[in-house]
Amino acid sequence: MPADDPLLPVALEARPFSGLWFSSRDDEERFCEQYASRHFAPVDCPRHRFVLIVVLAFAWGRLRDDYLDFGRLSSGGVAGAATVAACLLMHRLWSALEVGARPRRRTKFIIATRLLLGSLPLAFLSTVWFRKPVTDSKSLLRFLLLNTGALGLLFHSFAHPLFARHHLLVQVPTVAYMALHVPHRACVEGIITADSGPYIVAVWRWLSAFCTGAAVATPTPPVYDCCRDIVVVMLLVYGLCLPSYVLWVAEYRARTRFNPASPQLTWSTALVHVMLFVTVLSCFWIVMHAPLLAEVEGTMQVDVSAFGGVPEGNEALGAGRQSSQHLNQMSSGGCTEGVSEIMEGRRGGVTDAAVGLLGA
Repeated sequence: MPADDPLLPVALEARPFSGLWFSSRDDEERFCEQYASRHFAPVDCPRHRFVLIVVLAFAWGRLRDDYLDFGRLSSGGVAGAATVAACLLMHRLWSALEVGARPRRRTKFIIATRLLLGSLPLAFLSTVWFRKPVTDSKSLLRFLLLNTGALGLLFHSFAHPLFARHHLLVQVPTVAYMALHVPHRACVEGIITADSGPYIVAVWRWLSAFCTGAAVATPTPPVYDCCRDIVVVMLLVYGLCLPSYVLWVAEYRARTRFNPASPQLTWSTALVHVMLFVTVLSCFWIVMHAPLLAEVEGTMQVDVSAFGGVPEGNEALGAGRQSSQHLNQMSSGGCTEGVSEIMEGRRGGVTDAAVGLLGA
């Protein structure tokens, strides 16, 4: 990008998750009262009723499944009933304490609600409530959204909105804990059938191609490792980055209207932020799979001097065509077999690939 491009300095000034508060305490208090009265108060009561309906419907579904599957109440059904009781209690306290009319009390109450109805159930019970394995595309979508807990994190972020700084205080520790403990529990339930493997691996290959640009034919790890990587990415993207950025954008734009001297956030700036998020996600993916990438790099380095140097003319052209076919085979889904072939030391295939690459 040229140095005189105005987009770059604007994007650097309005950095993601910057401007979380004003330096003046009086300005911050006036803004919080104004923002809460305009954005939180009008929708708090309808939103609480909607959350209550969703929780009741979910608990009814859990109890019905327990009756149909076990003929009795399971641990998941007990947890669902306890969640309904907690939701009813918080709904009653909201009215009794007049939380909606007091912004400071609202912040504390919503944080407690997010922890009690969102973070704790999702961190410990999402894999208890959703146990069905991946057997088709529909169950794969259910696994990605429900078994991982990503949809629950997304839902509670908007059902119980907070100021961006308070939201991050709740969401970051929750996602960090879930990224460490949920993948194992989710993947044990998600890949217990032979039909699960192709779907999980297909999603992993798509993520790998998206994050690396398909520039490297990374060997596919075992199905469990693929599943674990998918759960971690779902939690980071849909549980943390997406809801946090949306809430921050809404608040930041309100702050710039309150104080026009702040750097403005435009669609072009938001596009730069999205590109930055994608870059960070790609770097995170590459770091997670550094051993696999190192293995590919090591196996692709071949000493051609041991095979009598580089051929010339038509011989090199033929070898180049063979090597091109070999690499295309690796990049189109046969990368595991291609790497295994090289590691087994099949001199003929290695010679053709190396000579073709160097002679082209």
